[in-house]
Amino acid sequence: MSAFDKLFLSQRQIDQALSLLAHPRPSLKFPEELECQFLRYMLSSYKKENKIFPLAGIFGLLLFFISDLLVIPSLAAESALIRFGCALLILILLYISAKTRTVRRQFYLLAYGVLIIHVSLLFVGVLASKLGNEHYQFGSIITIFFLCNVLRINFRIVLPFALIMLGLSLITFIGFGFSKNQLIESSFIYVFITLISLLSNATMDKEVRLSFLQQVALRQERLALLETQKELQKISEIDGLTEIYNRRYFNTALPKLVSSAQRHQQPISILMIDVDAFKAFNDNQGHLEGDKALKLIAQTIKSCLHRPDDLCARYGGEEFVAVLPFSNARAAQFVSEQIISTIEATRTAHAHNPASPWVTVSIGYCSMIPESYISPEYLLKCADDALYQAKHKGRNRAYASEKNT
Repeated sequence: MSAFDKLFLSQRQIDQALSLLAHPRPSLKFPEELECQFLRYMLSSYKKENKIFPLAGIFGLLLFFISDLLVIPSLAAESALIRFGCALLILILLYISAKTRTVRRQFYLLAYGVLIIHVSLLFVGVLASKLGNEHYQFGSIITIFFLCNVLRINFRIVLPFALIMLGLSLITFIGFGFSKNQLIESSFIYVFITLISLLSNATMDKEVRLSFLQQVALRQERLALLETQKELQKISEIDGLTEIYNRRYFNTALPKLVSSAQRHQQPISILMIDVDAFKAFNDNQGHLEGDKALKLIAQTIKSCLHRPDDLCARYGGEEFVAVLPFSNARAAQFVSEQIISTIEATRTAHAHNPASPWVTVSIGYCSMIPESYISPEYLLKCADDALYQAKHKGRNRAYASEKNT
């Protein structure tokens, strides 16, 4: 999982990001809530580097100390005290950084570490200048470049530290009696490097912020696409008239339910449900009333299935099917009778129904613990045969399959 994917953005923050992305030139600071998320993203993105950089700084101090031994051996003791004191301060900052959970504070601690190294280089440079090595302190310019271009710290944090480091360098040049030409040369180099580094950092910051906003927009597009796909999937699985599952979904779900019953050796029941004399209802009361009746029947069947795993679907024109996982014949009989009585209790008039003056249904059900050789088609056939018997024996009733176990 990427650093960005780990972020949780509120809808308000998402709206802010999309609004900023619509702006042709995003600023170097986001609204506070979004800014905190961006800094968290930056810290997480360069988590490994931010652990390595302070150690790299300590290693750099060691290299500088080796340089001290070669260039200013007479001042090796003083430079060692400064270098290793600086290294100790950086280790303390690393410890504090590991304990703090404030993202912005961790970035500031990184910047303070660079500032400490910069000051140490200036101190050693001052010592070297006493021996005629005036250019030795130019090593401190590396820290300005490092702060702006290597550390992944945003511009608004980098800017004051870079200016402080530049100011300290210029004060050092003036305070230790550089000649006019040396002062101009040194000041020009430091100011130029600082401005270029800050410009580079600002450009990088803008690009990273723009990339962050684009990732927000991309994630929103992906989520919208997933929602659309879910809606389309739902539409493809739901019968448009009755608003319960359609035959297509049922054909996909039934093998899984049967397989689960086989695996766990638990009973499963299938109910085939048919509306009695529905053709006569349609012929005499019209297809519009017929559609209303089918919708009412479907929702009534659904209301009689109380467990989350129970499933009902429209199987054909006026034919429905229900699946009751982990249900034996007794439970299937109970649910069947409840469906029959509840549908008749809707009192939907049906003058041409030989079984009742109201709309009724007949149900055939099959219940068994399916062995490995039992197929979903076999269970459906058993339930369908039982439905035929229910019709044959007078409709408006439930009939159990002879294959029930």
